[in-house]
Amino acid sequence: MLDNDLEHKTEVLAVSKQKTALKGNLTTVINRLVYLSLVTLCLKLMLAPLLKLRSLSSRDTTVHLQSSDDMATRFAGDKIYEIQKGDTLYGLARRHGTTVDALASANNITDINNLSIGQSLNLGSMTSPQPIQESSPVDSGLSPERRATLDTLSWAEGTWNDDTQSPNYAMRFGDARNSEGSLDITKPHPLEARPSPWGGSRGSNASGAYQFLDSTWREENDGQNAVMSPANQDRSASQLIDQTGWDDDAGFRDQAHKLSGRWASIPNRNGVSNYNQPVKDLDELTTFYEDRLQHHSTPVTPEPSTIKPIEPVRPFGAEAVLNGKPVMWGGKDYGWQSPESFSTITPPAPAPKPQPAIPAAPISVEAKRNSRRGTAFR
Repeated sequence: MLDNDLEHKTEVLAVSKQKTALKGNLTTVINRLVYLSLVTLCLKLMLAPLLKLRSLSSRDTTVHLQSSDDMATRFAGDKIYEIQKGDTLYGLARRHGTTVDALASANNITDINNLSIGQSLNLGSMTSPQPIQESSPVDSGLSPERRATLDTLSWAEGTWNDDTQSPNYAMRFGDARNSEGSLDITKPHPLEARPSPWGGSRGSNASGAYQFLDSTWREENDGQNAVMSPANQDRSASQLIDQTGWDDDAGFRDQAHKLSGRWASIPNRNGVSNYNQPVKDLDELTTFYEDRLQHHSTPVTPEPSTIKPIEPVRPFGAEAVLNGKPVMWGGKDYGWQSPESFSTITPPAPAPKPQPAIPAAPISVEAKRNSRRGTAFR
């Protein structure tokens, strides 16, 4: 009996030792796996910058470009682009020489306004972007409807000049209404923000007739801080209008809300600003738009000239055909005459020809001597 108990205890002790050994081995394995995972993670973090640099240097099919706020590096022939903060499909399309529809179709994008940071975008075989060129004069290529829309935006943003009845392209955030403005329109966007003259901590670098922020200005100019000329401002604002799906033929009132996502002063469908700022009344905006549309649709009638045209000088006796009959010019006093009547007209006396100046007779040597002696020359 004692032998059986001893044998049983020995077996239990052996099993217990086996379990303890198994647990120890399992713990060792887990600890080693955790250690290897940590080592792998550290290696990835250390090698990531080198791998990214190698990817850029070899111009791999995946290129991480800078955001549209600071685009200094772009490559021709890009295939795949990773969406960065501030990117829009419209800006990417312009930057790579294609269209929004082409990019949306190639990437199965149904909502062009919904892009995610880090999203891969297939650019296809796009060409490298072309440099921004200075636009043509302000009114070039703009319909009366588009011109009226731009005027209305300027009025809503507080940059309209009541004296000149036109947008003030030199306005910056904080400039007094109807002032000359402090923006140098021969230089790029000033970038630096100005404090609010109305108090509070809010400041802005909004500049120009349509109050462009620097990020929006660069986006509409292929990532460049272009000169803020009136022509460039009109072109950039018109591009922003196009992005909203604006229809120039649909009037203003029924689609004004489309502009509220770009301009804080325009009311949305609920009649308020998308940016918690004061908005213009929709009725007032519509009235202003219609007045400007009428202004731009009215052809400009040139004032009659007060300068008499110079009548052509016809020689006396010049021949012509008047009402199918031959006539001859009888001068200002007679006008056109039939050949029979012309024969009775006395030709005017020819104008006297100017006579050439008579050269003075040469002075003799003797006369010169007498002149030096004080002797009168006879």
